[in-house]
Amino acid sequence: MENIRAGSSKSIGPTSQIVSRLWNGILAQVVRQLDPQRARIQEYRAENPTSQAQLTDVDIAKRIFNTKKRGKKLDAVAFQIIQSQVNNIR
Repeated sequence: MENIRAGSSKSIGPTSQIVSRLWNGILAQVVRQLDPQRARIQEYRAENPTSQAQLTDVDIAKRIFNTKKRGKKLDAVAFQIIQSQVNNIR
C-alpha cells in the first residue's frame, strides 16, 4: 500500500468518498426517522411526477424538510445522530 503524507492531495479523493458515503448513509437514516412510512415522500412524488424520476428519497426529503419554514430539520437531525455517535466513541 502506498504511503500518503498528511496534506497530500492523494488523500483527498478516498477521504471525500468515505465521508460522502457516510453522510449519505446518515441522511438515509434521518429520512427513515422523519418519514418512516415514506408517506410524505410518496405524496411529493405524486404531486411532482415530472421531476420525481430523477430524485432520490434523500433529495425529496431535503426539499420537504430543509426549508426556511422548517429550519433545516433534516440537517439538524443528521447532526444529532452524528453527535450521539461521537459521544458513544468517547
